[in-house]
Amino acid sequence: MKKIIAAVDFAEISEELIYFALDFVSQLNTDIMFVTVLDEWDVYSVGKISSMGYDVDGDHYSEEIEHESIETFKKIVKKCGFPEIEKSLMIRCGRPAKEILKLIAEENADAVIIGAKNRKDLEHTFELSVAEKIFKRSPVTVISYRTTEHAKKLRKKIH
Repeated sequence: MKKIIAAVDFAEISEELIYFALDFVSQLNTDIMFVTVLDEWDVYSVGKISSMGYDVDGDHYSEEIEHESIETFKKIVKKCGFPEIEKSLMIRCGRPAKEILKLIAEENADAVIIGAKNRKDLEHTFELSVAEKIFKRSPVTVISYRTTEHAKKLRKKIH
């Protein structure tokens, strides 16, 4: 393996996923690229709300989210250590699964690491999650990361 992409959304599992990805690639001596995708529907919605006269800064929404993502990424990476690994964060805007799949092809990646979400809301009842879409469509190996807590719950269900 020469290059792995790790998709992060800076939700609660992102810190564990970043640590896992850095540890994983350090053992393989391979390159890693982190990616986060601003959902185009979120960006559109903020712009629409702003255009209706509400006090929302639609013009700067993407810039603020990008800045927050970069700062959060830097803090997590610093906390994780692994100084010998070159780390980069790519930020894209679009439909998350589609953008991640495009990046896999563009970068000629060998694998992708994604986080598995717990299904706590109705959102996933009607629509496939980003992780499920990537599992179905990815041309490369998909590594599904489970948090320690999620893994414990799944182990209990098995026993």
